[in-house]
Order: sequence, then structure tokens, then C-alpha cells
Amino acid sequence: MVVHLQPLSLVINFAQAAHCRLDEILIIFGFLISKYLDLHEKATSAEEKTMIQAIIDSLEKHWSKCDQDVFLAGIILNPLYRIKPFARLRKFTNAGVISLFVKLWGRFYPNTPHELFRKEVLEYLEGRGDYGEDFMNWVDFVRSSAEGEAC
Repeated sequence: MVVHLQPLSLVINFAQAAHCRLDEILIIFGFLISKYLDLHEKATSAEEKTMIQAIIDSLEKHWSKCDQDVFLAGIILNPLYRIKPFARLRKFTNAGVISLFVKLWGRFYPNTPHELFRKEVLEYLEGRGDYGEDFMNWVDFVRSSAEGEAC
């Protein structure tokens, strides 16, 4: 039983932190699904498989009720990830991501975004303009600093 509850107790500390971000919540969901799918494969009894499947079903149910677009945008806007976690999915082409952001824009603002918005998103995705080499060097510096602090 402890093995089955440990992933939940681990992520609850992250999710309840005052500084928890949208991208971290999606990573937490992914971690939990991955962990419980692995536990489901290793389960030795039908009862254990049923219990773990109930947890997986609950996670999937909650994810299906979330505003998934906002969480996906949170990952994409994190320069450490951009679209890397979604690289294998066809809908995450530059055009698909721009459409996602335009759709989200419409949820927050009554007008459609200016063409400069689309241009800015495209530059971000392609690592050009303000998001070119200097920006990526800064991102690498932040990443290595964070890794150094974690050790």
C-alpha cells in the first residue's frame, strides 16, 4: 500500500507550493501516470491491478476535466522545454502552437491578437529574434545554475 501512495505524497508537496507553476502541474500529471502505469505492469494480483487502475482512471478523469490548453501552453512557454515534450505529436507544429496561443488569447481578451503576436510566437518557437542565441545562452545559464543549487 505504501508503494501505491508514495507517488501521490511526493507530488502533493510540489503541487501545494506557493510557487508551483502550470508547467510543473502538467509534469506532475505525466509523472503520476507514468509511475502508476509502471506499478500496474508490476502488480502481482488482480486486486492490486484493480486498485492501481482506479488511480489511473481518476488521474485521467481529472486531466480530461482540466483546461488542457492552458497547461500545454505553460510547458511551451517554459524555455527549458518549449515543444520538446510534444515533438512526436503532429498537432504541435509551429502552426498548431500558434493556433493554440491565438485560441487562448481569445479566452483572455475580447479582440484577436495582432499579427505581431503570431510573429513573436513563431520567433520564440524557432529561436530567432529576441529568442536567439543570447536568449538560449541565458536559458542554459539558468538551467546550470538551478542544477548546481539542486546538488
